Amino acid sequence: MLKSELLEKLKDIADDADINEAIQEIEGLAKPFDITSIGLEDFKKVLESNKEVKAYYQSALDSGIGKGVATFKEETLPKIIEEELKKANNKKKTPEQLELEELKAKFEALEKEKTKADMTSKYTKVLTEKGLNADLINFVLGENDETTTQNIESIEKIINGAVDNGVKNKLSSSSYTPPSESNVDNSLNAQIASAMGVQ
Repeated sequence: MLKSELLEKLKDIADDADINEAIQEIEGLAKPFDITSIGLEDFKKVLESNKEVKAYYQSALDSGIGKGVATFKEETLPKIIEEELKKANNKKKTPEQLELEELKAKFEALEKEKTKADMTSKYTKVLTEKGLNADLINFVLGENDETTTQNIESIEKIINGAVDNGVKNKLSSSSYTPPSESNVDNSLNAQIASAMGVQ
């Protein structure tokens, strides 16, 4: 619509009339888009007719599918492959072999737990002997004796360094001044006089 055509249609509107209503009633003018009124069929039509909307929708859809596929590849697929490989290997084994493998796995787990319990007991004593809190065992316990010893030494260095810094800071911030000899003598004399009942 041309400007002159619009002005022609607006000339008959009263001065005190609502301009928004008047404009909406003029034929040929686009009505404002109401998002709440669009239905599934309208949405499909917009996708078919508007290339920009269709491209955006396709991009968002592809992105979501790509993330889903990546998650499946990283998390789910390896588990499925592992389970299927176990099934394939287990088909070739006799029930006795399967039972033996299960017992072996249980034995290894028990042996690992026993080793951990022994190391926990041993290194809890070491922590106590070094003057460290026994609760630190959960932080220092490693796979073997060497790793655990290194962890204890590291924790000990950290704690001792923190204590040393704390003591240094406390001593440097302290403003204690020892009493002078005359103050001590006067205070001592006052206490003796008080004890003897002398004023």
